[in-house]
Amino acid sequence: MILRRFLLFIFFLKVSILLAAEQKFKIVCYFSNWAYKRPGGGSMTPEDIDPCLCTHIIYAFSEMENNLLIPTEKHDLKDNNQAGFFERFNAWKSVNKNIKTLLAVGGWDMGMKDFAGIVKSEKTMKSFAESSIKYLRKHKFDGLDLDFEYPGVDWRDSPREDKQKFTKLCEILYETFEKDAEKNGYERLLLTAAVAAAKVNIDKAYEVDKLVPVLDWFNLMTYDFHGSWDQNRAHHSSLNSKDGGNDDTMYIDFAVKYFQKLGMPANKMMLGLGTYGRGDTPAMPYTGFKGENGFVAYYESCIQIVCEKMKETWDAKQLVPYIAGPYNQPKAGVENVRSMKYKANYIKQNNLGGAMIWTLDMDDFRGQFCCQGKFPLIRTIKAVLHGQLKLLPKEKICSTCPTNEYKNFKPNSQYQQPQTTEKTTKKPKISKRDAEGPTPEDVCEELKDGQWPDPTDCKSYFLCRGVGSQWGEQKREMCYAGKY
Repeated sequence: MILRRFLLFIFFLKVSILLAAEQKFKIVCYFSNWAYKRPGGGSMTPEDIDPCLCTHIIYAFSEMENNLLIPTEKHDLKDNNQAGFFERFNAWKSVNKNIKTLLAVGGWDMGMKDFAGIVKSEKTMKSFAESSIKYLRKHKFDGLDLDFEYPGVDWRDSPREDKQKFTKLCEILYETFEKDAEKNGYERLLLTAAVAAAKVNIDKAYEVDKLVPVLDWFNLMTYDFHGSWDQNRAHHSSLNSKDGGNDDTMYIDFAVKYFQKLGMPANKMMLGLGTYGRGDTPAMPYTGFKGENGFVAYYESCIQIVCEKMKETWDAKQLVPYIAGPYNQPKAGVENVRSMKYKANYIKQNNLGGAMIWTLDMDDFRGQFCCQGKFPLIRTIKAVLHGQLKLLPKEKICSTCPTNEYKNFKPNSQYQQPQTTEKTTKKPKISKRDAEGPTPEDVCEELKDGQWPDPTDCKSYFLCRGVGSQWGEQKREMCYAGKY
């Protein structure tokens, strides 16, 4: 009897410890509603979500029209009596009653174009807040995630005063959410924000000390510090500096400490972890399932290592991996189980609020490419943060190529090996019928997938993705500040 009681005590003690760990560290995961468009095993729908993996799941993205939240994809809502993605996404809450779901508004592509309308006055802000409550309640979301990139940042076409207007919008949203909960007896809707992590953008965009009281937490976008748009060969999401220089601010540890200096409590920081890698040039050998040059989802990196014999190396200073191939191929800073262990342990050691993952669909979500089970990167984060080390995925990936899916792996039509300086510096032609310079359609038709400099404006470039495919896009983008 005494032994039985003792064993029960140990069992419940372990359970309580695990529950305490889960309550302490959040795992906030983004689901992208366009991932279903990818071919073969790269296509993800709400049914591919693991409802027990994350504590919070954010649906990306909604847009705005006339200061109202609207869907970005037709399939978000019910169509011909078939459940839409909103309904299918939130249905997981009936399986795991502890998870919370949020709807993200904004995103990189939307930029700041619709922000001006909702912050025109306090009246328009209140109108947006009230209509958002109705929309979120109707579609059974538990909160709103603001992903405006970035208020007050000139190179994103946002005037300086938007910094203060963003603060005011957050204050009004929080107050309106509070009143809604008190009046109707509901649990208050959550309010969060995805925030830039580069110092130059932090300084222009956020009044951190004023945002802390009204936001439940901050999703730190501690990735995309570097990429094919700049000439820096550092990893896009390294824990530590590449060279240790005093002027280097583009890495995770600096961003976390800088936000703390500005008044952000550690427990309100969700450290952004990307389940993907970026090349140091758009001329990577493959565009993969996503059809984007210079970008590598985790499962795509497994394919490149196994099927294309690319070599993986480890940077002991930055604590991150790279992959590169023969013939002086450009390299890509990627992620793996080992790097995610380091980053999850960083969260624990610094008592941060948890992890934010961008995104579910770029992990090996079906477990069919890397031979580590489903969601190996996110399971690694969960195992470390929630003290379940016995559940850690193995670090070793497949040794055989998944031939059935490899056929969907798109080569980069612009990649040639070895490339000469003459070929890598090829510039788009200026169309005679377009006096202002080439159109994105002209450039992408001629040069195919890639990021190509605009010969008429050194501050912009052309982005060509999936040219000729149903998910393709062609557009002109502004360069990152200081990167032109």
